[in-house]
Amino acid sequence: MFYATRIESLKHASDINTTLVRQVIEEVRKPELQIKFLRKMKSLIQESDGNRASMEVAGFVLVVASLITQTDDPPPEGVSQSSCDKSVVVEEAISVFYLLKPATDKLKKISQDRNGLLIGSLSQIIQHGSYQARIQAALVLKYVFRVVDDIYKTELKMELFEGIAEILKHQNSNRASMAELFILMEVVPFARNRIKAVEVGIISVLVELLAESNERQCCEIMLGVIEQLCGRAEGRSAFLAHPASVAATATKI
Repeated sequence: MFYATRIESLKHASDINTTLVRQVIEEVRKPELQIKFLRKMKSLIQESDGNRASMEVAGFVLVVASLITQTDDPPPEGVSQSSCDKSVVVEEAISVFYLLKPATDKLKKISQDRNGLLIGSLSQIIQHGSYQARIQAALVLKYVFRVVDDIYKTELKMELFEGIAEILKHQNSNRASMAELFILMEVVPFARNRIKAVEVGIISVLVELLAESNERQCCEIMLGVIEQLCGRAEGRSAFLAHPASVAATATKI
């Protein structure tokens, strides 16, 4: 296949051209080639920033985003599920998307496209994806919520907050935990998000983390989120219901 041989032959940023992009956009629809495509992209990006920049300019960001948002589609007729491992495609696509570091205007446009479809897909992955995919999704969403308009942050799905609570509870990755805290700071100013955050137990999770943490920035963010959530009666009740809440916050103020 032309696509497979072209991807395998790519060595430098200068090899990336509009002809290849058009071919990739067509061929990436074939599930049996997607993982090979994504892993080759990752290898080239990690090799040099010049490769990354060339891929971004050439339009590969949109191609990779489409693999994140279209993973719920059934495989094409004649393609077996075993040859179309959607979970691996998602994990690789999120990793490549993060490494591509899209420019602010491009990231905003892609994230807001189709009524925020990318945000919804990443939110679902944070709750239901593999461990590595959830971490990568959190890192991407951290930047997404910094650039999108407020309307795309006002009424997020419950599964996002459930996933955030679970990741923060386990504390398996400092990078992921910090990303989740930054996400909360961006979205809890909106009333409906505060309700959902309180319902999934975010306050209890933050109080326990606050009692254990000595990292200044982390504590400041947690205090800020708790303050926002306590702006509602449900939040204040959840805060006061935790036996360590007053002591944990008092020592960090």
